Amino acid sequence: MSKFHLIINTPTRKFFDENVDSLVLKTFDGEIGILYGHEPIVIPIEVSPITIRTDGQAKKAYVSGGFMNVMGDIVEIFSDDALWPEEIDIRRAEDAIKRAEERIKAKKSQAEFARARASMARAMARLEVAERGPKAIR
Repeated sequence: MSKFHLIINTPTRKFFDENVDSLVLKTFDGEIGILYGHEPIVIPIEVSPITIRTDGQAKKAYVSGGFMNVMGDIVEIFSDDALWPEEIDIRRAEDAIKRAEERIKAKKSQAEFARARASMARAMARLEVAERGPKAIR
C-alpha cells in the first residue's frame, strides 16, 4: 500500500508528522477516509476521534475540529487542539460533561445552549479516545 505524508498542526505544536497508510476522521458531512491518491480537497472537520493507520498499526487521537487540506501525497490538518489518549484528563472530561448537562437543562439562552453542546461534544470525543485508545482499535 502506498503511503502519504500526514501533518497535524495545532497553534502550540506539530502534533504529528509521518508517512501513513490511511486516515479516518469526521467532517460535517460524515466520516471520511483518506488513502494515497485521494482527490485534492479542503474540508472542515468536526471535533472527533481520528484513526491513523500505518504498517498494520492503528493510533487513535482527539482533534478539536479545524480543517483538512489534501493535496497530492500530503495531508495537513489544522486544529486548535490534538491529544493522544494518554494526554487526556478523564476526570476533567467527565466533569465537563456534567457541567454541560447542567447548562443545557438550565435553558438560559440559545447561545448558552450552543456553547454547552459544543463543550459536551469536545468532552465526549476526548473520553472516546481515552477509553477506547489504541488497544481497542480493530
